Amino acid sequence: MPVDPEATYLVKTAEHMIWPYDDQGRLVGEDVWEYDETVRDIIPLDPAEVLTVEQAAKLLAPLIKPLPAHNPFTA
Repeated sequence: MPVDPEATYLVKTAEHMIWPYDDQGRLVGEDVWEYDETVRDIIPLDPAEVLTVEQAAKLLAPLIKPLPAHNPFTA
């Protein structure tokens, strides 16, 4: 489908996701695919409906919890 590279779109589709975890509950992979492209819908958005990165950060900041002091993934 031809799209305007300067515009923003919402893509509505049917996807299947598999997220395997190890025995400690850590995410170890991801497999995602669109299984029925006939239901795909590409919806152009009005620029007034699109959040900027800064707006999203301000809205999400109260919901983001800091990592615990000990993080084995950054040690």
